[in-house]
Amino acid sequence: MTRTHVSTDAKTGEKVTIAFTPEEEAAADAADAAEAARSTPANNPLTMRQLRLGLLLIGGFSSSFIQDAINAIPDATQRGVAQIWYDESATVEWEHPMTQQLIAAAGITTEQAAAMWMQAKDLDA
Repeated sequence: MTRTHVSTDAKTGEKVTIAFTPEEEAAADAADAAEAARSTPANNPLTMRQLRLGLLLIGGFSSSFIQDAINAIPDATQRGVAQIWYDESATVEWEHPMTQQLIAAAGITTEQAAAMWMQAKDLDA
């Protein structure tokens, strides 16, 4: 993609469109890539409160949704680990296995979960 910027001639006031130099193009591409990386769930951990509010307000899931998902885990040890995660976590990481289990339990796509996550990050932490 070729980017341009507009320059105004100081004497005539004429606007001239100038193509980016290769260096400017590379810098703009790097800035775009950095912004894209920042706007992914993996780079935006949620507080547990944001997760719970997001599930309720954005996803429409009941406040007992996570607890029901935990209760449905057949293995007692895994269920206990999940319960501790739910009760004791201050923050929730996108790539944590429990987060991915929660997405699966919700029956939504990763893309839908990511969109909800990115909205939830702006809720009152």
